[in-house]
Amino acid sequence: MKKGGGKNKGGSFERLISKKLSEWYSDGKRDDLFYRTQSSGGRFTIRNKQGKITEGQDGDIGSSSHESILFSSIFSIECKHYKELSLWSFVTGAKTGLTSFWEQTCNQARASSKIPILIARENYKPILFITDKIFAGKLLLEFMLRYRLSVHTFSELQDMHIYDFERDILSLDVKIFKTMLKKVN
Repeated sequence: MKKGGGKNKGGSFERLISKKLSEWYSDGKRDDLFYRTQSSGGRFTIRNKQGKITEGQDGDIGSSSHESILFSSIFSIECKHYKELSLWSFVTGAKTGLTSFWEQTCNQARASSKIPILIARENYKPILFITDKIFAGKLLLEFMLRYRLSVHTFSELQDMHIYDFERDILSLDVKIFKTMLKKVN
């Protein structure tokens, strides 16, 4: 592997997710509503450790347009693309792979008073959309009932709900979703 290959892979994945979220959130009209945050959230993390606030820079992806500010003010999005996500870490309790990524996502979301979203992919597997019971309860309940979303909760101890990003999330009616966001905000 070339030096920096993992960072290139992560950056490419963040750009892909930014584009997919933008196209969905704009109902197919734009591909630039979301983009990578400065240093993929690194600036927020460093300044947060120093007790400083860095608004809008938490997570890997943030708003790059006034049209997506509401979404980014509610959610903190982390992206991970790895060869293996170590899904078995939930069963074994090991603090590796997806378990450690989820913990990082929740810590960053708490620090910014937002709802955590982890968008993760293992090589050659579907993209996962992982969130907590707040998101699942407040925003997705209506969609689950209306569209019969498949819900895959791996562990209540981890307080996470796992969805197929493209099949379950990007197929949601964005107009209804935005209305629900306004109610939550």
